[in-house]
Amino acid sequence: MKTGNELDLVPKYENKYHHILLIAFKLFKSTIMKKKVILYGSIAGFIVVAIMFVSGFFIGENMAAGQALGYLSMFISLSTIPLAIHEIRKENGNGPFSFWSGFRVGLLITLIASVIYVMGWMFYSEQYAPDFEEKYGQAQIEAKIAEGASEAEIDQLKVEVGKTIALLKNPFIKILVTFSEIFPVGLLVSLLGALFFMRRKELTP
Repeated sequence: MKTGNELDLVPKYENKYHHILLIAFKLFKSTIMKKKVILYGSIAGFIVVAIMFVSGFFIGENMAAGQALGYLSMFISLSTIPLAIHEIRKENGNGPFSFWSGFRVGLLITLIASVIYVMGWMFYSEQYAPDFEEKYGQAQIEAKIAEGASEAEIDQLKVEVGKTIALLKNPFIKILVTFSEIFPVGLLVSLLGALFFMRRKELTP
């Protein structure tokens, strides 16, 4: 038979083990989430880089088509974000799943994919398109001429293009510009995915 003192200790031990199990469960969930974020972020990054290389070789110097395909490839690759959010929410069981939980997953995947994209472009442009900025600038000038712009407008554009090319010769600026191409796309997909998979209340079986 338990004494009064022994009975007093039971809730304390139960409470102690409950907290240990809760911490262990949270760490387990955090580890699973990190693995999925790294997996899906890597998949997104490699998809967009693969399309970059393929389109670069097949499209060539068609800047308009290349730009359109580039942004399309970003949306395709970053479709891993809603997939990851859905899987992580499913592992959360029937409990609530906040907007910020989903958005955080999307943001981390976007960061990983963006870093891989930047690395891919820096390598590709260095090895296979060292004069990309000049060709892109020339394409802008030719498009302006085709629109029937005045000579003064064309001269002004040439000056602006020259300044942009000079800036992009700085690797740090080039990295920032490249990062800014894909990151906003990832933010948009993360926002939509987090809103779609948000669950305010616990589901009842």
